[in-house]
This record gives sequence, C-alpha cells and structure tokens, in this order.
Amino acid sequence: MSDEIKREEEEFTSQSEIKEEMQEEVIGEEIEKKESKPLAEIYAENKIRKRKITLISILSVVFVLVVAIIVMGCVKVDLRPSFFTKPSQVTIYGENNTSVVIADSDDRYKDFERIYNDMFSTSVLSALFTGRLGGYTIDETISRWYTNSNETTFSSTITDALGSNYVRLHFDSPMQFYNSNGSEYDSRYNASYSLTFQDVYFAIDNVNATDTFTFYFQVKGNSGVSPERTTITTITLSANTSQLFEEFLGK
Repeated sequence: MSDEIKREEEEFTSQSEIKEEMQEEVIGEEIEKKESKPLAEIYAENKIRKRKITLISILSVVFVLVVAIIVMGCVKVDLRPSFFTKPSQVTIYGENNTSVVIADSDDRYKDFERIYNDMFSTSVLSALFTGRLGGYTIDETISRWYTNSNETTFSSTITDALGSNYVRLHFDSPMQFYNSNGSEYDSRYNASYSLTFQDVYFAIDNVNATDTFTFYFQVKGNSGVSPERTTITTITLSANTSQLFEEFLGK
C-alpha cells in the first residue's frame, strides 16, 4: 500500500513539474514576441491608445456642454426692472383715441400683470446670447416731455417713440430709480439728487417677436433743469409685447 502511495506522489510531482515547465515556455515565448516586436508597431499602438484617451476626454467635455446648454435653455429668468411694480392704475391706448383703463382692484388687472411679467421672461441661454444678462442702464436726459409750458401736449420725441399703441403705468406715490445692481440711482447732473417718477410709458405692437423695448419715465425736474419742467428718462431692454396688444387692443 505504501508503494502505491509513493508511486502516486511521484506521478503528481512529475505532472506539476511538467506544468511549470510549460508555463515557463509560454511566458518565455510571450517575452520573446514582445522583445521581437518592431519599434514602429509599438509606437503605433501607443499612438492609438493616446487617441482613444483624447477622444474619450473630448466626448466627456461635449456631453457636459450639451447638458449645460439644455439646462440654460430650460431655466427662465425675469429681466424686467424690479424697482417699479404693482402700478395703481394701467391705461392702454389704441388707435382712434381708444383706451382701456384698469385699476389695481379690477378683475382684468391680474391678466395684465401676468402678461406684462411674461414679456420679460426668457431663458438663460437666450439672455446670454442677446447680452440681456448684463442688466439695464438708466439714461437720464434733460429733454422735455411736453412742448408747452403748461404741459398739456406731448413733445414729438415722445409721440414718435410711443406711436398710436402704448401703455401708461401710474403710481399713486413717487417712485425712486434703482440701478440693476440694486443700488439707488443718483442724478447724473447732481449725485446728491434722487430722481422720482409716477408715470411710465412704453409702446406695444402685434409683432410676435422679441425686440428692443424702452420704458419712458416722466421725471418731474432734476438737477439739470428747473423743478417745474418734466423731462424724459429711459431704460432700454428687450421684450415681446404682442400678447399684451392682442389681449387688450386686438379684440
């Protein structure tokens, strides 16, 4: 019995040694193949590997950019000036001296407010490409709002700018100007003087497109003119007024 066990052990040892020798031969052959591989082939393989890594990096960057563009195209921003909201009365003027007067207590006031706010709502992407994310600039002038001293006739500057279809926002109490960064605006003619207004005008039309849009503020005097003279101060933005036109003048 012991002779059989000894014989089996010798056979197992012999088989193990044969396997080890075969593995060493295979490894040796692989080493020889690598050592015998031309440098040009090795260079080509490395070049392909680098190209794959570069391509993966580029695709990753493109993916991130595409996601960012999609997000910016979906996220909405409100670009209207925030220092004058909730006018006490809105008057919408149309051709042939027609007008629609809406007080803040009227049922249609909410309709106006909703459409008015939407005029300035746009995607971050659109605002970025049109330069509208940079805020607004207050343009204070000494140009007269009225042509006569008793201030009953609009100047040609205003009538030409507003046309036949326009809106007047009236505030019961004087409102101050604020810059787009939230700081209080001081008169360009005298830094210690703060401009105030109670009426704001803007033109509307039925063209369904975002275009240059200007607020015209009635400023009662500033440091550059006599206090009794009403002058023009403007803020220019971009907006689409067609829905407002259709809701109140197009029907």
